[in-house]
Amino acid sequence: MVRLDPELSELVASVGTPLIDATLLTRWWSAQYPRAAWQLRFADGRVLKGVRFNSDAVADRVECLLEPLGDRHFPRIVARRGPAMLLQWIEGAALNPRRCHAGILRRCGFLQGWIHVQAAAGLAVPAVGSEPDWGARLESAAETLVKSGMPARPELEELIGQARMHLPRTAARGITHGDFCAENLIVQQSDGLYVIDSETLQLDALDYDLARTWYRWPMRADQWAVYGEGYCEHRGLVDFKAHFPYWSVLVLLEATVWHVTKGTGAESIPLRRLLALQAEAEAL
Repeated sequence: MVRLDPELSELVASVGTPLIDATLLTRWWSAQYPRAAWQLRFADGRVLKGVRFNSDAVADRVECLLEPLGDRHFPRIVARRGPAMLLQWIEGAALNPRRCHAGILRRCGFLQGWIHVQAAAGLAVPAVGSEPDWGARLESAAETLVKSGMPARPELEELIGQARMHLPRTAARGITHGDFCAENLIVQQSDGLYVIDSETLQLDALDYDLARTWYRWPMRADQWAVYGEGYCEHRGLVDFKAHFPYWSVLVLLEATVWHVTKGTGAESIPLRRLLALQAEAEAL
């Protein structure tokens, strides 16, 4: 059994029935990056999700953002202590990205659009990002990648140059999921659609969140078009498409940097996607 940290252990003890199994769900886990999630099974048959966030502040943010989203599409919070949280366990299998028919794709796009337009009740949403802010974020990711010792790639420099030319002057902000993709979505037999991973909820650029979905959920052009139809019932895609060379490069650069700095050994996944970006952009 995975050893739980003290705060999560205290929450588990407060359930009032013995814990019989804890399965680590987090793929990229390390002691240096404590955020992790578990499936927790109790002796009375209950199943809960246990989450240990990186800090109390992150847990505060997620708890605050889950409130306006309700429990129709997100698991409800059962208990919270410091950086630890117990959540409702949503039964079902994650979507298979290779078997998503048009109806499901449209519903998923609709749900992400719905999330993006929800008013964060009681929250002070930061002002929209300015050009210097987004430019600094791009340059920071590129600089970090260079300092990591990764060999120089001329095509990478070209892509970064194209991203600079498509820098958004402003970026609409709101509630974003951060990892909205097939593996984090469950469709139940009752036709319910749930987002089962809420650890990355934050206030950020909506188009950055769309680019994260584009990266984490590769779709053919026709599938993306159907997904976009659902999304556009809440919010248009004109700005996203206009600045796609920027958002896509930023997302893939930051994903590559994340894997390099965490030592996961999987940096080749976003890097290959980054180097193949020109062809993908033409098909968007």
